[in-house]
Amino acid sequence: MIMGAKKIEDLIKLWEKKCKGVRLTDNTSLLLTQILTKMCGVLEVGTEKLFIDPMESDDYNKSLTDMYKVVTSNREFMRWLVGTYLVKEEFTSVSMRILCTVVLNKKFDNVINNFKITADGMDLLTFLIKIAVQREEPRCSYAYAMLSRAMDSEHLLEVYLQANIMLISILIQDMHVLKGQPDPGRKKYYCLDPITKSTQQVFRLRFLIYATHNTELRELMIKLGLMDLLLYYCDFDKTQDFQLTNEGMQLLSCLLYRLPQGTEFVERGGIQKILHTPNKSAPMSFVAGIFAGGFMTNHMRFITCHLPYPIVMKIVSYLLSALDITRLVCIRYATLALVHTVGRPLLLKVFDEMYGLIVVFEWVKKELEYVKDFEGENENVTVAIDVLERYLCHHVSLKAHEWKCINAKSTGERPPDPIQPDEEFSKELGNFYDDVDLLHQEGALVGNWEVVRQFHNLNMIKYLLNFLIATAHLKPQRDAKNFFVKINNIFEVLCCSHDVIQLLSEPIRSTNHAEGILILCGINMFIMQVGQKVHPTDNKQRYSALAVITQCVCYSKAENTIKKVKFIKHTVRQCLRLCNGLQVILSVLTQPNDYMWWSACKALIGMVYNDEVVANILKPMPLFNGLLQEMLKNAEKGQYENSKKLFTYGSKLLKIVTGKEFSRNANVEKMEIVSKTKINYSENELLELIHEHLQVKGLSKSAESLLQEGKLNCVIMDTCKSQTTAGNDIADLYNSASQSTAFTKWNCPGNSKIKLKWRSTEEVSNSPSLSSEHTDSGKHGKESSTPLEEQPIATTPLEKQPTLDKLMVDYLEEQHSHCETPMSARPKFSLIEPHSCQKPQYKWNAPYNVAHRRKRMEVFMSHGGVHGKSYDKQIFYGRMRVIKTVECPEDIGFSQIKFRQLDSPSNPRIQFATCEGRLSLGSEFLNSMFRMSSFLCHNCPITSFSYSKDNQMMISSGAWGTPRTCLWHCLLDDCIFLAKHHFNHDSHMEFSQSNDKLVGTRGSNAVIYDTATYKKIVELRPGVLKNIYKNNQAKFDHSDKLVLSNGILWDVRSGAMIHKFDKIGKENGCYGRFHQKGLHLLINNVMWDMRTFKLMKIIEDMEKCCEIMKYTSDGDILFGATPPAPKPIKVFTIEPKPQPPPHYMIRTFDAEREYKTITTVDTRWGMNSIDLDPADCYLAISAPTTDVDDIPYKTLCRVYEIGRGSSVDPADECIDYYDEEYMPVGGPIKLDRTL
Repeated sequence: MIMGAKKIEDLIKLWEKKCKGVRLTDNTSLLLTQILTKMCGVLEVGTEKLFIDPMESDDYNKSLTDMYKVVTSNREFMRWLVGTYLVKEEFTSVSMRILCTVVLNKKFDNVINNFKITADGMDLLTFLIKIAVQREEPRCSYAYAMLSRAMDSEHLLEVYLQANIMLISILIQDMHVLKGQPDPGRKKYYCLDPITKSTQQVFRLRFLIYATHNTELRELMIKLGLMDLLLYYCDFDKTQDFQLTNEGMQLLSCLLYRLPQGTEFVERGGIQKILHTPNKSAPMSFVAGIFAGGFMTNHMRFITCHLPYPIVMKIVSYLLSALDITRLVCIRYATLALVHTVGRPLLLKVFDEMYGLIVVFEWVKKELEYVKDFEGENENVTVAIDVLERYLCHHVSLKAHEWKCINAKSTGERPPDPIQPDEEFSKELGNFYDDVDLLHQEGALVGNWEVVRQFHNLNMIKYLLNFLIATAHLKPQRDAKNFFVKINNIFEVLCCSHDVIQLLSEPIRSTNHAEGILILCGINMFIMQVGQKVHPTDNKQRYSALAVITQCVCYSKAENTIKKVKFIKHTVRQCLRLCNGLQVILSVLTQPNDYMWWSACKALIGMVYNDEVVANILKPMPLFNGLLQEMLKNAEKGQYENSKKLFTYGSKLLKIVTGKEFSRNANVEKMEIVSKTKINYSENELLELIHEHLQVKGLSKSAESLLQEGKLNCVIMDTCKSQTTAGNDIADLYNSASQSTAFTKWNCPGNSKIKLKWRSTEEVSNSPSLSSEHTDSGKHGKESSTPLEEQPIATTPLEKQPTLDKLMVDYLEEQHSHCETPMSARPKFSLIEPHSCQKPQYKWNAPYNVAHRRKRMEVFMSHGGVHGKSYDKQIFYGRMRVIKTVECPEDIGFSQIKFRQLDSPSNPRIQFATCEGRLSLGSEFLNSMFRMSSFLCHNCPITSFSYSKDNQMMISSGAWGTPRTCLWHCLLDDCIFLAKHHFNHDSHMEFSQSNDKLVGTRGSNAVIYDTATYKKIVELRPGVLKNIYKNNQAKFDHSDKLVLSNGILWDVRSGAMIHKFDKIGKENGCYGRFHQKGLHLLINNVMWDMRTFKLMKIIEDMEKCCEIMKYTSDGDILFGATPPAPKPIKVFTIEPKPQPPPHYMIRTFDAEREYKTITTVDTRWGMNSIDLDPADCYLAISAPTTDVDDIPYKTLCRVYEIGRGSSVDPADECIDYYDEEYMPVGGPIKLDRTL
């Protein structure tokens, strides 16, 4: 090809020298004809292989690129060729020969767009159509060759539709004449002059191939008898010409893709004819294409099933043998045809008899070994996997039908209709999942099933799994998601075999460090798909991956020994713990994809059966304390996609976890008490509500009459605006109530923010004073999910029509049913004040009232009774007020703060860590003088710092840079330090309680050092057991014998792992804290028992503030703060969704009462650090008041006094400004500032 390009280049140079722009005479015309003829010869010799087999263009054109570039890149030559020589009679034929050769490889529309014929006032296509209509050879055939490329565009087919209709009519007539004519002048190589009869037919067939893209043209071809021509050209025994047979079969395959003409083709013996085609690469490609196109229609598949059995076997054998051809087009067509071949019972049977599964897998195995970067582009692999998936799905359908027949026979029910040999299998994935679920329930899908055993014996599972793992870090495109769904469906069926489950449980060392993906075992691959950690997974892929996990944990135990069952239970449980499977499956139940809930419930059932610890973890979760019951209620009403399955597996899961059956009225005793309660209410309050309703509706006269006759009086407690709001709420409540016989969907009036308090005239006259206080209302009653049942008034019996009294009784009864401890004997209900029954008081309980409790202390010395200490804490730690605020200068910023007790125990000092890497120590913040001194520790923001108990050493960590962590010696009581040692690889470090050890954090690992020698004592490496938290901070317990790192508990002396806690809740970090008494620890918002390692409680109120926490000195109280919300990623949208503002707060928990919330203090900003003074009297916080990326970046420090209520609005308080000069190495510079 290089020599051909050089010859073309020499000929063009000769043309430029002798003929370009020269007036055409006899001599120059002869020279030009010779140059163009020689150019045709070079091009035709180079493109001979391409002409014989156009499908080779993808590979063969690479070697022709240089030759074509020489011709087409010379725009001057192409302009003369198309614009001048083509329209001149003496040069038309030779010019068309050159263009015919060019369009075999080059898209002809580029030539059309770039070059126009203007001499005769017509465009190039019109000129070619004119030549074709004249029927003068060889120009007519040249015109069809070029038009075939031009008509590859559907737009041009529409534009020149009428001309194409005329051409097809002429063309088919010519082909009826040309077929069967002898071709004595045919040569061995490709030559267009003289043009042979075979070449003329080839060019016409190619024009028809591209014309099949238009519906009207296709119908015209069929009417003109195209099928007769196709039956002739597809019969190699008649044509004895591979080229004509190839083109005819290609035209037939294109036609079958777009028109349901397979019936006529099969009935006229077309299949028998094409099966006689020799087994060569190109013919087999087109035969496979015919089957691929024909089998796309349901009717052709139906007719094929009724052919003689030997012919059906030959069809399947031909398609399987096509997989051995190295030609990619042939393999693509063959696999597409095989997808439909296994879609009917008869064809599936033949496929099995011909050992089709072995042939297909051998080809898939060979392809998967060479496919390294799968991005959804390898269609052959995708379709081959589709064959395997359809094969298994249809066998599952047959197995499920067989089992249904056996089950119906044993129960005496009517058996399902038999599956006919020519009946089409269902392609719905929902039916497939139902069949697999049925077979697993009945124990019919077992590992010794012949189909599954064949997959296992071929080692197919290993190759598919390795391929999944190899593509974990890639980003598939187009239909690649469906590809992974098909592989997941294959594994779902194969997981009935314990050998397959064991293979998926074996450890795998496959890490992609660039993408941060760690795959520990085969099951981990499916867990990552459910958790959306690999691939851009959609819900279909997640659903199919979850189905695989479900089958792994819900395997059949009937065919195995007790020893093997125990082994499988252990391995599966360990795999799920390695990849945090419990957390991923639980997350499915919190997402709105209700059709996946039943599969998650089934997976949890299997996990509970495999490990009793899982039931202990699940029981205290909010899911089993009301949420699952609500889901089951809705499922019972059929509100979900898979309601029946969700109710079946959800109720079973609820029973095995809580030990209780599902009931719509779970608390029967509570409902019985509510039903026996006599509902009484004040009629005056009802009249007051009616008065408000009349006022809102504008009926002021009626309202005034009611006010006078009912002797009512209204005391306004708020502004008119509040009255209007309250009136509207009451009116809405009354209007809604009047439409139903029962208040089943309304909260108590306390939620309506009513600002009015009514008194009757008698009550006002007897009352010495009017209170302006109104108790804040909380949540009373839970909103019911039962929809209101509206009934037409005309059909309601008179005795059943609701009265106003009945509406009020039902409304109050509904409120009463939501009380935690309802009482049957109680005073009148209020229609305005929120209703709540008091909790029962026992004689040994301390009274909630402070005065009563102190009086009882004479009898009960310990805080006046049970819970007395807790009540005291609620009073002290439930109040705090701001006493000082210090603002940092712009662009410096506080990153961490701590109290430091140096001079006076009652007046500690605050130390600040800044974003510039400095530690600044303030004076006693309660004094009138406030001064600062600083020391440079790092060249980056300080993320943490802490002191030893004797205040002789300090350790600080930076966000980046070297050193990452540094150990300092405190020289004076002021802010002066001497560096002792650097730890360059530890991102966080803390002292032990005895100060003789240090624990550093290195990602998922932890390292323990000796404080005196700085030597590493032991490194705690979790290996494959790590939880992969994004933020990990290793911590000592209070005995210095244990270390918690990355959710794993370690023994300090031996460095051995004691226990790995299941990953539940937050993904971002592992924020672990030991309680001082050593009985429990917190990991994020989960409370674990240190003695049994069982989950004690999930603290919902702690979820948003578990990152920043601080215990009091005795460990009885825990303070938590909300960190700043991450800055949202800006994505361009036409209508951005409004995001609710983040809620920032400081929350106080009672550690002795399972971390019940004492109080919540709302703040305006998120906090990055909090600390308590040694006496637990003051709480300091540091908070950024702007985003990190904002300029200027502002932060402040605020000090709260604990135990005192707020007396000053924080917005009006005095602010101290952080003012300092950076100290040199020699010592600090102190500046005084008067407040």
